[in-house]
Amino acid sequence: MRILITVGMILLPLVAGAKPPTADVNVVNEPSVQIANTPDVVIRNAPANAVPVQEVGAKDYVHIHDVTLIPVGDDGFGIFGFGKTIYTVPAGKRLIVETVSPFVSDIKGVNFDVNLRPNDSAGGLNFALQTKGVYRAGSIPEKGRDSTTVSAKLVINPEVDLVYQMIRDVATSTEVAGTSITVVGYLEDAP
Repeated sequence: MRILITVGMILLPLVAGAKPPTADVNVVNEPSVQIANTPDVVIRNAPANAVPVQEVGAKDYVHIHDVTLIPVGDDGFGIFGFGKTIYTVPAGKRLIVETVSPFVSDIKGVNFDVNLRPNDSAGGLNFALQTKGVYRAGSIPEKGRDSTTVSAKLVINPEVDLVYQMIRDVATSTEVAGTSITVVGYLEDAP
């Protein structure tokens, strides 16, 4: 006689009188569980189709977040080549920036130029954002916001500042602008 047992959506046939295979299980200091007599898992892939392996915890990750308000009548900060230092790379290390997310909020329709760069270079990452949409219903004037997230690779050398610049095109705005930037990367030994 055969009996079908449903486990989730899987039907397992059992022969009457037969016992399912079991393994010794020792529970020590819950919730740790040790299972004995388990078969080895072998993955056989061709070298061209190797299983990706990542060293977890091998990188020294850095998460930088800065929030700055731009006062009424001010057109931003970091103008004329200056900027706001949001991180200084430690000696003997270099910062590899992987992801950048700037955010702005102001009256609807204001254009912003955002720049993230090392202070030893004129290069870096540039973003053009424009406040759009209405996120504060019934507000007068209507408020808008914009943001983006990009994957990037920006290398900042040891003991160099990471500088953030934000410039808006409306110096006579009747609102305080809210700006923020989030930068994610990791430190590695400098060559």
